[in-house]
Amino acid sequence: MTPAWPIEIERTLRRAVRQRQESGAGPERWAPLDLLQADTLAALLVTHTASQWSQATGRQLSPAALAAARANAATSIRSALAAAAAGDLDRDAGLVARDLTGQGRLHATRAAAEASGVLQFRWRTKRDERVRPEHAALEGQVYSMVGGAPGVGLPGEPWGCRCSMEPV
Repeated sequence: MTPAWPIEIERTLRRAVRQRQESGAGPERWAPLDLLQADTLAALLVTHTASQWSQATGRQLSPAALAAARANAATSIRSALAAAAAGDLDRDAGLVARDLTGQGRLHATRAAAEASGVLQFRWRTKRDERVRPEHAALEGQVYSMVGGAPGVGLPGEPWGCRCSMEPV
């Protein structure tokens, strides 16, 4: 069954990362199905995020913007799976999967913003005890889609960041 929601996508990514870490097989030894899975997961994640964006803003993404976001998210997923297989990721598979899910959302949100002409966003955190102090200080601040917060970038870019963008 193909996962349809971000939590299911994250669980599938966690299993994939764990398998790569355990097998030690590099991308050159993966079955084409593995790469297809990365593309499928990226497409599902981007589609879900784009749908949420459209509901929040009333703006639809163009097919070209969706395709670019899917390609970027798939590249992030494949790169992380390759790093896990090569032993370059000593982190827990769950953390890697959560970060990849955030990266997919970031690519989709950025594409949606660019396609709909949104130039600024409000930084939003999860507002819990796990939020980094430097990100908590950004909560509610407005930044440009081009550069994001000085020294930090866009929500979701830093490793493990769970922050998000709210269009302004």
